[in-house]
Amino acid sequence: MIAAISGRALAAAARRAGYRPLVADFFCDTDTVALAERATMLPGDLQGGIDGERIIETLRQLAGDDQPVAIVLGSGFERMTETVDVIARYFPLAGNSGGAIRRIKDPQLLAADCAELGIPHPQFRWDRPPDPENWVVKTAGGAGGAHIRRAAGETSVLQSQAPGGRYFQRFVPGRSISALFVGDGQTADIVGFSQQWASPAPAAPYRYGGAVRLRRFDRKQAAMIRGWLSGLVRRAGLVGLCSA
Repeated sequence: MIAAISGRALAAAARRAGYRPLVADFFCDTDTVALAERATMLPGDLQGGIDGERIIETLRQLAGDDQPVAIVLGSGFERMTETVDVIARYFPLAGNSGGAIRRIKDPQLLAADCAELGIPHPQFRWDRPPDPENWVVKTAGGAGGAHIRRAAGETSVLQSQAPGGRYFQRFVPGRSISALFVGDGQTADIVGFSQQWASPAPAAPYRYGGAVRLRRFDRKQAAMIRGWLSGLVRRAGLVGLCSA
């Protein structure tokens, strides 16, 4: 069983692996429906997110008389860790627990873990920086880049702290590179690297625009990154497909 804002790629992977995917997503586009054994609309919408109060009933109806081998949760659950915990009580969860997501999505804990593990990371703070032009404001647990703003343009920087769930992170220029990896709770095995680009909007200057796989990547850097990620995997208990 797959639940995600868009479950098409996960459904395709499940089919290639010999499974019969049951898919709940926001779109139920023709490609996803063709890949799925059964498909249904995920409750909620793109503006408000997944409806956690209706998700269990939706998934139970999707499963019907079948007992799914496991449920895979894709995009949309990054800030719904309590919902992840509830889903895990009804279906075998393949992937990170709510506790693991809470730890890795907590900016203060992540910064502390990175510092202890010797992983370079942007400076983090809850309170207003004295030089907001060099900082961005982000939402804890956010994804897709639409939640990121330059701190100098935010009214929140006039206050002593960012509003609830928002935090400051020092802006670091450079390329945006992602490592796709699989964790087993102890080590990280890298699947590949990609480079992302933004599709700016007036209210979302860092909105995600797309990604392309990098066929070549420096081996020494790749080994170093794998070591960093293995440290985080052990610290947070990460399992399944993740990205950094």
